[in-house]
Amino acid sequence: MTYKIMAINAGSSSLKFQLLNMPQGALLCQGLIERIGLPEARFTLKTSHRMAGDAAHPPITMRQ
Repeated sequence: MTYKIMAINAGSSSLKFQLLNMPQGALLCQGLIERIGLPEARFTLKTSHRMAGDAAHPPITMRQ
């Protein structure tokens, strides 16, 4: 039986994640969102074979 596990590490201004295929522990993809809330925020996504994306993102603000 195979199943997937997502590991998440959340910091004060970043979020890292990995998606693993179990029980082998094979890495399916991993990503990083850094500088959350800042003008130079970035999102990076890598698959097990290649870089899938790397992009700057404008800051997200909340309106009342």
